[in-house]
Amino acid sequence: CEGIAGNGGVLYNAPAGVVDVSGTTVRLGSCLVRIIVEADDGTELSNVVQALEGGGLATQNGGIIYNDGNMQLGGVGVYDGLAQVGGGIYNNGQLDIRNALIRTSEALSGDGGGLYNTPNAANSQFTNVGFYDNAASGNGGGMYHSAGVNLLLHHGTFNQNSASDGGGLYNLEDDFTINSNIFYANEATTGNNGAIQSVDHVTNNDVGLDYNNFFANTPNESSIGTGSNDILEDPLLFGSVLLDVDSPVIDQADPSLVAANPRFEIDLRAEPRPDGGPENAGAEVSPYRSDIGAYEHIKRYACEIIPLDPDPVTVVAGSEQLY
Repeated sequence: CEGIAGNGGVLYNAPAGVVDVSGTTVRLGSCLVRIIVEADDGTELSNVVQALEGGGLATQNGGIIYNDGNMQLGGVGVYDGLAQVGGGIYNNGQLDIRNALIRTSEALSGDGGGLYNTPNAANSQFTNVGFYDNAASGNGGGMYHSAGVNLLLHHGTFNQNSASDGGGLYNLEDDFTINSNIFYANEATTGNNGAIQSVDHVTNNDVGLDYNNFFANTPNESSIGTGSNDILEDPLLFGSVLLDVDSPVIDQADPSLVAANPRFEIDLRAEPRPDGGPENAGAEVSPYRSDIGAYEHIKRYACEIIPLDPDPVTVVAGSEQLY
C-alpha cells in the first residue's frame, strides 16, 4: 500500500524489462483492505472495506511507476503518487495503458501530475484511462506528452485535473489522435487552457482532435479548439468517470471505433462496448455507438416477460413478443 524510492515509488521497470500488470482490481499506491471482526465462537461481528492511507513517493520521478522498458498496464488503479516530475507515472520507454484510473497524484516541482511521457517514450497508447484530480506545479495536470512520438488517446476521461497550463493535457507532439475523450472541469492555474494546451496537428498519420466532449474547463477550453464532432455540454459525471443516465455523451463516440480494434470493445471496467455488446447491434432503440469517455453506460434493452402460459421469454432489443 505504500512505497518510497528515488525513482518509481512503488514500481521501477529497468531498460531491458518487460512488465505486464493486469487484472480487474489491481491498485498501485493507496489500497483497500477488508477488516473482519469475529466473536470467540466464530460469529462474524463486522465486515468492512477500509481505505488505507499511503501511496507512492519518489524523491525524483514517478511517484508510483517509473518505466524505462516495455510496460503494459490493464485494469489498474494508480493512486496517490508524489514525485518531482510524473506524480503518478514517469514513462521513458514503451507504455500501453488500457482500462486504468490514474488519480490524486502530484508533480511537486515539474510536469505531469498523473503521467509524464519523456521524448524517449515509444508507442504510447492510452485507451479507457481516467485521469482524476491530479495536479502539477508545472504543466499537464493529467498528462504531459513530449515531442518525439505520436500520441494515441481514445476513450479517456480527464476530470478535475490542474496545472500551470494544460490542466488536463499538455502536448508537444504534432502527430496525435485525441478521439472520444471527456475533458471536464480541468484548470490552468496561471496559463490559458484548462483542458488542452497543445501544438497544432500538422501531420497526416493521425486524425487529430475528433468526437470529444469539453465543458467547464478554465480559463479556456483548448489552445487548438475543440475539433470536429465536439459536444460542448455538461457530461453529467459523478465520481471520477461514471456517467449519469441522461449524459449527452452516451452513444456519441466515434462510430468507426466500434469495429476498428479489439482494444475498443470494452470500457475501463471491462464492460463490453457498446451498450452491452454485439447482441444489441441494429437495435432500433439506440444508435449502435459507444459512449465518449472511459466509462460505458450499459443500457439493458432486453426485458423478461413472465406470462401464465407458455414459459418465460426474453425479448431482445428490436424484436416483438405478443401475448
